[in-house]
Amino acid sequence: MLWMLALLLMGDPAQAQGTPRLADRIAAVVEGEIITLSDLHWLVRYRNMPVPESPDLRREFYRQMLDQLIDEELIAREAERTPGIEVTPTEVDQRLDQYRSQFASEEEFQDRLSEMQVSLGDLRLLTRRQLAVYRYLKLRIEPFIIVLPDEIETYYRQSLVPELEANSQPVPSLEMFEEEIRQILSVQKTTREIDLWVSGQRRKSDIRILLFRRPPGAPNLPRELQAQVKIRRLDG
Repeated sequence: MLWMLALLLMGDPAQAQGTPRLADRIAAVVEGEIITLSDLHWLVRYRNMPVPESPDLRREFYRQMLDQLIDEELIAREAERTPGIEVTPTEVDQRLDQYRSQFASEEEFQDRLSEMQVSLGDLRLLTRRQLAVYRYLKLRIEPFIIVLPDEIETYYRQSLVPELEANSQPVPSLEMFEEEIRQILSVQKTTREIDLWVSGQRRKSDIRILLFRRPPGAPNLPRELQAQVKIRRLDG
């Protein structure tokens, strides 16, 4: 689940202005918070991801995107409840500069914002929440990640050495790769712990999947949920 290292919760300008998106199709309801089809499309455009042409593959692609948004929503809820999770304006500026650097010019960057239908202010709020979620994961998971020396040696002998030999490459000593292997194993363990934690949150949370629900009317929220959902706001 390496996507967790680049978390970003979705939103749109209508929400930022407090206007309910009642005509938008609802993809899921997570503890009363809605995730819409527009949120999924926004995520795809933000990450510049190609959408499969095959109907079956496209269906699976959007289902995976929805799973990511559900996981992100669950993590964000916990981050908001945790004291000490603070993000400074400087940190937000730095992350925005990283995103801007992907574009050849400021005009191209502004064109992408227009395409995604978000303002720079919206993007700042989303980025702040992204950083808060990432900080929460580090606080919640990282202190408990320990890589033992025998795990490093096992990875070296069972994974690294066979791979190098299979490619007819020289095999350096364990000491030369020790820190690199430590980082690899740390990421693997962190990913597993995040998966386990999110799975536990999913089991105890009220999650309703409505994506591809029939009939595909808009809005497509079941009557019994209409009084329970909350329209998410970027400034909320």
